[in-house]
This record gives sequence, C-alpha cells and structure tokens, in this order.
Amino acid sequence: MALSDNIRLLREHFNITQKELALIAKVSESAVSLWELGKSQPRMGAIQKIADHFGIKKSNIIEDGGMKEILHQPYNLNDIEHFSHIPAEQLTQSQQQALQAGYDFANNIGEHLYSAVNDRLTKELISVIFELTADQKKVILDLIKTMCINKDAQGGNNATDK
Repeated sequence: MALSDNIRLLREHFNITQKELALIAKVSESAVSLWELGKSQPRMGAIQKIADHFGIKKSNIIEDGGMKEILHQPYNLNDIEHFSHIPAEQLTQSQQQALQAGYDFANNIGEHLYSAVNDRLTKELISVIFELTADQKKVILDLIKTMCINKDAQGGNNATDK
C-alpha cells in the first residue's frame, strides 16, 4: 500500500475531507489531492502534523500497510467527538457504532454521577435532620407538605410523570 493509499485511507477512516486534512497539515487542498493521486508526496513536517493530530505514528502514514494497524483499532473519544458533528448518513457503520457507544458511555457516566450525588445529598440531609430541634423538624415537614400539595395541584405527581 503506497503513501497515497495510506493518506486516502486515513481520511476515510476519520471521515474528513481533503480540505479538512489540508487544514490539519497546513497545506493547500490541491496538495492533498496530489498526494492521494500519487503525483507528489507530503513533506515530513506535514506528515508529522497529521500524525500528531490523529495520535498515530508517522510510520502509519509512510510505510506500506501502515494504516492496517490504525484501521483495526477502536475509535477514541476525540474521533467520536468529531463524528458527532457529521450527519449520520455520512458515517460508516463502524463510525455510527462508535458514536452510539460513546453516547451510551456518556449516559452511563451521567447516571453514575447522578446516583453518587443523590446518595451524598441524602446522607448530608439525614445528618442535618438529626441535628434539628423538634420545632425545626415540624417547620420542615410543614414546608414539604405545602410543596407536595402545590405540586399535586399543578398536576406534577412524580409517580405519574415517569
């Protein structure tokens, strides 16, 4: 696999245009086109910028078969973030799966954070309640009852909301 093939495969794998790769390498769009056609080769500085941007080795771009290693690696969070800005119909199936896995992962983290925060707040609230006097507890209970009555009057019953 020639350098030109590696550059094209890299672009396709990360779902970017020649123009986007040109911006990364700080060259013209026509330079990228010539690289992919095999009519010219990128300078080492451009290869380094591309490698740094995608977190790969220069050898992945330069060597025959260098992209095989990259094509079989799972996408990382930076790749997934990039995919989230691309319409779904323009993504490959593996890119769509990576994006969905990223969303699922983020949702799972969110649920764990919510649970942890909720547990901590509950513990802190219980410790504060234990320190209240009987009169303070009565005021809090009256306030909670008022809030519940107002919520029910507005049709916001938690049991039916879910």
